[in-house]
Amino acid sequence: MQLVKRELARLLDDHNRCPDFLLKKAIEKDIQLLEEAISIYEKQQQISFYEKEN
Repeated sequence: MQLVKRELARLLDDHNRCPDFLLKKAIEKDIQLLEEAISIYEKQQQISFYEKEN
């Protein structure tokens, strides 16, 4: 998970530095997909935790 979050940080940095509009759009899509993946993973972790508790 740390690698995914590190990649997200790198993409955000690339996005901030990139002058090309089309590249920025592509980077934004990658950022959105990574954020969704992180969200899904964290929700699955919570579900697993609660299932173990019960």
